[in-house]
Amino acid sequence: MDMEDLSNKVCDVMKGHVGTLEQVEIRRRSYDIHSTVCESTTLHEFKISLIKGGSRGEGFRIHQSDQDTMVVFENWRVISKYQSYVSPKHERLTMNCSTSPPGYCLLEISTNSTSHFFNSKKTINGKTVLSSSAWNFTFYSNFPLFHMNGPCGRMSYRGCETDAVVGCISDLWPPAASAFRKRHASWPANQTLNDIVSKGCHFVPIGHKLSDHVDDEWRISFCVAEKILVYSLSYCEFLLYGLLKLVLTEM
Repeated sequence: MDMEDLSNKVCDVMKGHVGTLEQVEIRRRSYDIHSTVCESTTLHEFKISLIKGGSRGEGFRIHQSDQDTMVVFENWRVISKYQSYVSPKHERLTMNCSTSPPGYCLLEISTNSTSHFFNSKKTINGKTVLSSSAWNFTFYSNFPLFHMNGPCGRMSYRGCETDAVVGCISDLWPPAASAFRKRHASWPANQTLNDIVSKGCHFVPIGHKLSDHVDDEWRISFCVAEKILVYSLSYCEFLLYGLLKLVLTEM
């Protein structure tokens, strides 16, 4: 069997595992519609939105496809220390990455913040920060739909369970990832790159295991960027991506 015949057989097998292009697009659309519908959901006084991720969010339905959900608190905005304005409808958190490993930071609390969730605070180097571990404890204690499961959590809803993590949004692209904006490559396309950067990033309450502030740091999440990149793959590239996922599960 020559290489072309082998490639065609592997492609046919992967189509059976992954599905047709139309099936993949329908799965993605259904997940995106569900996330859009949930944009107006509220938990107590908080407005939230959902970001569906994991293999199922990408469009896969292969063995052991996982499903992740990020519960985004829309009332909050993470800003840089050089940004002075944020909408009055948002609580302000300021990122401080000066003492944290790359990809992590402390979130400083504004002195006029009113949310009772900001009681999960601590003073570090003279700055009042929102402690990630204390915030996690407060969150999971207040919302029975969620329960702790390691650094993240689980969400139970209508008889279904999914891995879940809570987070807050930043409209800014973080300085730690500034090199990504200057990429000179054929992929992703400039339009896709600009779209990713314009979406900013998210912060989740997980600290670096080797950091002095592991209980207080927040990790930068690029869940939206990852989703845009996967959606930009051609069908052939998506099949290859699925093949790599299958190989990884067997290792």
